[in-house]
Amino acid sequence: MSENIFELTPSGSEAVWVLVPIIVLLLALALFMVSVVYFSKNSSVHLAEDELVIKGGLYGRTLPLSELNTEDARVVNLYRERDYKLKRRSNGIGLPSYNAGWFQLQNNQKVLAFVTDESEVVYIPTENGYDLMFSVNEAEAFLGTLQAIEE
Repeated sequence: MSENIFELTPSGSEAVWVLVPIIVLLLALALFMVSVVYFSKNSSVHLAEDELVIKGGLYGRTLPLSELNTEDARVVNLYRERDYKLKRRSNGIGLPSYNAGWFQLQNNQKVLAFVTDESEVVYIPTENGYDLMFSVNEAEAFLGTLQAIEE
């Protein structure tokens, strides 16, 4: 018996258009993840004569030093000082060893956090209805420099 081959009727372009939103969503997700990884490794805090600049992706900002309560700023260990532990994320990224964005602390204070090392975190109250928390190398030296600028 001879073999008969019949081609399938080609699908319409509708099948391709169903895939476009899925592909766009996957590309956006991949871009977001790449940016999270990048900023988890490349965020920084710049201390100028009259302002504090936090470069940290979507949540970075510049604050005049006059809006910071440097007198009450301190270095906290989140393992020991449980009231300062990040409790709830309202808008941000929460990954092991990388928390960035808006959080509520155990003591219900609202903070803008950039925490990568919970054992040594700079905590700075502000006059803007939220406080700042971030991990920097040599946190005590940073705090000393900040308080010296303010004097």
